[in-house]
Amino acid sequence: MYTEYNNFVSKDPYLKSRSFRSKEKLADSMMNISNIIILIVFVSVVLIPLVGILRVLVLGYVDLFAIIYDSEGASAFLLMFFVVNVFGVFYAYRARQRALDIYDSFES
Repeated sequence: MYTEYNNFVSKDPYLKSRSFRSKEKLADSMMNISNIIILIVFVSVVLIPLVGILRVLVLGYVDLFAIIYDSEGASAFLLMFFVVNVFGVFYAYRARQRALDIYDSFES
């Protein structure tokens, strides 16, 4: 276990001089950031299209696909939407993994 802790600290030498409490706060902050990013991705992928469907149901027939495909920047928007969400999920995963590594270092 001590070797794993040294490997962990060697990746981030700034953690060596920090107290237990500051490391714990860093891990808590990283976990919160991860949760917020996952929530934002969930809202953008699930709830925003659901609101669009509900809008069609309430207002009547609106050709959403014609609006999307007729606009000139739609493909660039969809590509950017996809890239931002994939980056968000990747960053949230890395932040969560990093926070769990910090928590694990407390046991050694």
